[in-house]
Amino acid sequence: MIGVVARENVAEQIKHYQKFTVNIPDENLMLEMEQAGFISHQEKLERLGVHYEISERTEAPILEDCPVVLDCQVDRIVEEEGICHIFAKIVERLVDPELLDEKGHFRNELFAPTYFMGDGYQRVYRYLDKRVDIKGSFIKKARKKDDKS
Repeated sequence: MIGVVARENVAEQIKHYQKFTVNIPDENLMLEMEQAGFISHQEKLERLGVHYEISERTEAPILEDCPVVLDCQVDRIVEEEGICHIFAKIVERLVDPELLDEKGHFRNELFAPTYFMGDGYQRVYRYLDKRVDIKGSFIKKARKKDDKS
């Protein structure tokens, strides 16, 4: 699920076509991503010189420099209080081969996506660091702590 402002062009496009891509950038693309946020034209990718191709599955843009791209098909859209809550199925995942090990498994520690977040007060970019915890490790630590008590 993703949420977008209902009055934005992206919401109208997703409602109309019922499919979209989520291009997940890293720090290397931050200038272009920030500039794109200030351009409302549909041709913003061309204006910024961002290289892309069109997805065969969803006909949405795939940014060539994004290390991870999710190709999505809309299941349903719930519009509430000016926000479109878009529930979608991922129909294809595209991953930079450098983020995969020799067996094709994703190398989490190498993926450093950039997140844009905020509210009416402040908007910021957040970055992931190299810390990785294995699923179940918090439960294991809690059990060890309980065993010592």
